[in-house]
Amino acid sequence: MPGGIKAVKIIYQVLAWLGLIGCVLGGIGMMIAGGVIGATGEEGAVGGLAAFAGTGVFFIIMGVVVFILYFITAKGVANKRNWGKILAIIFGILMLPNIPIGTVLGIVILINIFGEQGKAWFAGTAGETTKPT
Repeated sequence: MPGGIKAVKIIYQVLAWLGLIGCVLGGIGMMIAGGVIGATGEEGAVGGLAAFAGTGVFFIIMGVVVFILYFITAKGVANKRNWGKILAIIFGILMLPNIPIGTVLGIVILINIFGEQGKAWFAGTAGETTKPT
């Protein structure tokens, strides 16, 4: 596996784990905040508890979804799958507006996918156009 493609795979694996850990910790934090609000016993505290708990569950679910999508992308890229290349491109483009580190990672991913190593790695996959002889 060329170095640039390996970098793309590692980036998506690291982002998968960071997304999962961040969302789970954020979700637990939201649930704890809801519990603290609910424990005050003030009027409307039950609504706050429900809102924070619901947001916490949503964070955890989103963390699992992001984890799965990024790991599928890393596996697809590593196995020379055309859908892996497409997912890597889509997620790379979506990272561009995330200043500053997301922009850098998005540029690195796109350069490696569209560069010579990426072209050679994905040559012959289903979406590759062939030139007439």
